[in-house]
Amino acid sequence: MLQHAVSHTDATKISRKTSVYNYAIVAFAAIGSIIYGYDSSVIATTLGQPTFYTYFNLATAGQPGYEYTTQITGACNGLAQAGGFFGCIINSWTADRFGRIRSFQIASLFCILGATIQAAAVNIPMLLVFRFVNGLGVGMLLVVTPMYLSELSPPQTRGFLVGQHGAFLAIGYNIAAWTGFGCFFAKNGSLAWRLPLAMQVIFPVILLTGSFWMPRSPRWLITQDRGDEALSVISRLHQSPSDPDNVFATAEYNQMVAQIEFERIQRDGRMGFISGWKLLLTKPSYRRRAALGFGIMFGAQCTGVLVINNYQVTLFPGLGVGPALSLALYCVYLFIALIGNTTCGWIVDRLGRRKMFLIGLIGSACALIGETIFAALSEKTTNHVILGSAVFFIFAYIPFFSTFVDTTMYIYMSEIFPSEVRSHGVALSVAGQWLATICFLQSAPTAFANIGYKFYLVFIFCTIALWFAVYFFFPETQNLSLEEMAKMFGDDVVVTFEKEMEAADGKIRPSHVEVMDKV
Repeated sequence: MLQHAVSHTDATKISRKTSVYNYAIVAFAAIGSIIYGYDSSVIATTLGQPTFYTYFNLATAGQPGYEYTTQITGACNGLAQAGGFFGCIINSWTADRFGRIRSFQIASLFCILGATIQAAAVNIPMLLVFRFVNGLGVGMLLVVTPMYLSELSPPQTRGFLVGQHGAFLAIGYNIAAWTGFGCFFAKNGSLAWRLPLAMQVIFPVILLTGSFWMPRSPRWLITQDRGDEALSVISRLHQSPSDPDNVFATAEYNQMVAQIEFERIQRDGRMGFISGWKLLLTKPSYRRRAALGFGIMFGAQCTGVLVINNYQVTLFPGLGVGPALSLALYCVYLFIALIGNTTCGWIVDRLGRRKMFLIGLIGSACALIGETIFAALSEKTTNHVILGSAVFFIFAYIPFFSTFVDTTMYIYMSEIFPSEVRSHGVALSVAGQWLATICFLQSAPTAFANIGYKFYLVFIFCTIALWFAVYFFFPETQNLSLEEMAKMFGDDVVVTFEKEMEAADGKIRPSHVEVMDKV
């Protein structure tokens, strides 16, 4: 039985600021986010390099055989997304069996292998197979990174800290975009598309090397009955001159232990891979959380964000924009996304998750309506005002999505699940993102070639539907500890964080599993 820690500092005088060490660990772990951002975006700039089509003998728009080209470009994206989906499932096992840090390491190895062979590809099958392998690693990172950040973050700043996942993945987007733009002017045609693919190796190597010094998740340690190590990690994360007795860490540790032990007693034993999935999908309150996590991640992709992101360099020529300017506009687009994703972290703990979603989705819907109207008009005219307006609404979309939706969805789905099924729940949620992107990215080239602007109507409908879903079904999770999320879904909370802070003078209740708050 894990034991409570005891402290004697006056809890009312403790600063609740996040420590520099906590920030540093979050920033380093978020390299996993950069990997996802770079690897998922690099194909967009690759598809914008004329030499890529020349090397693989692929027809460009207007040439005979272009239908085959659209199938290959769809497969480049689709196989990476398929790899991401299976990477999610793999991580739901590795994160519990071996821990979050080992998952980072396994994912990094997949990414290194996939990137190396992609850059060296001499034929289409070689490229496509290792797009899938790379996708496995990226899929694992997209699950384990926000989950790990969430488990290391205190309640009051969790939105900001987990929000670094969104900011850093936008950094990855931007590095990929500017690398592709610079390589467009390379005199060596093969270098123009091989170098961006080869650079996928850099960040996984950094993450793999530094991961051996990253602390293990305290919540995972507690599930492994390694309480002393967990308390040590929490104490270091929250170290502060105003808290020499680690009262803040003590309170957080005691709440974690109490809730995790209570959940363990409720299920009568340890959680395995299969039993975890069974519990997630059969217990009503857990199934509701799964539906919300999957729904927000799947639904957000149905707003068209990745289709616009990955295919805009091929859409711009249809709006009268040349190849070089298309890549330059793409770089600007992603820089706006970086500003938006970074801004989200600063405001989400103040506005709350629901308001962020509702504002972002209505703004995105308005931009999509404008884009649909002018994209339709642009098919019948070469008027520069109309073509410029179509480009404008592509750029009007991203501030709303990046600032209010993109980062917030990762924060939300990483914090709503209990420790016993968190790896499964986050994996299922992110799998929703991959499934949606498989559907849309695989169909996008053919859809744009055959129905043009009408494809945007699907995104408008989905965005409006998601707004109503959030409004009616998504509870607010702002400033709650991960353990206290249970009360938002009708489950028992053993003790609140504030009550543990009050009890942190040594007068700590004797039982871990007595339910003090039933809500």
